Amino acid sequence: MKILLLGPPKSGKNILGNTLADEYQIPHLSTNNLLAAVAEEETELGKLVQDAVDACRVSEELLIAVLKRKLTNINLKKGFIISAYPCNGGNANNLDLLLADLGVALNAVIVLDIDNDTLLEEMAGQASCPACEVDYNLYTAPPMVDNVCDYCGGRIKKPPRNYEESIANRLRIYDLNIAPVLAHYRQEKKIYKIEASTLDDKKNFNNAKNILKKIVITDDEIIIIKPVKKVLARKPIKKKVTTKKKRVSKKKKVTKKKVTKKKK
Repeated sequence: MKILLLGPPKSGKNILGNTLADEYQIPHLSTNNLLAAVAEEETELGKLVQDAVDACRVSEELLIAVLKRKLTNINLKKGFIISAYPCNGGNANNLDLLLADLGVALNAVIVLDIDNDTLLEEMAGQASCPACEVDYNLYTAPPMVDNVCDYCGGRIKKPPRNYEESIANRLRIYDLNIAPVLAHYRQEKKIYKIEASTLDDKKNFNNAKNILKKIVITDDEIIIIKPVKKVLARKPIKKKVTTKKKRVSKKKKVTKKKVTKKKK
């Protein structure tokens, strides 16, 4: 099973990728985690990645090189999960070329669909207590007293004032960049959307499992979508009510014979 997970920041795709990887016993390749792991290596590639991460300028060629090295070291036939990539139309084309070069193709592209207002509340409302490390959300789960921790009475650390605006801009950029990616995979009929506005990780996992149950992968990499069987309710059988006809017995009319008296 070769799965691609897409979704905006903080939509839960990393958690979903980990739970699906545990369920199907396949590796979860998060590009952020891959880059961090390679950056710690004392190799030429590791040094290049470390310098690029420090400068916040990871090139497409470098990212593809990291992905290719990882993919060539796993059991491709068994499958994998890629998340947080591709981020734009160019990434999608490069990923297709890489997978084609390795002789595999994606089976499903699962998209976590969540509205920006929900994400804005979740991300911009994040706050915490530095003393006891308790997390709050100023919109959905605020402390009882403004700026005061419920547990230790310490002062809560809030996000900066312009944080909400920067997040809104980040989400707008994501929407613009991901649109050609979705169009690309929609054309290949590989898109499966999950309504994730509740930010419920368990619900997302169950929905993803239900999607993947419909996909059967053969040895020749042919994808078959299982048709959903419609269960028709049986119509109740109407029993014929037979009404017993009353048998009317025709009684013979007894005609009284006239008795004529004989004359004496």
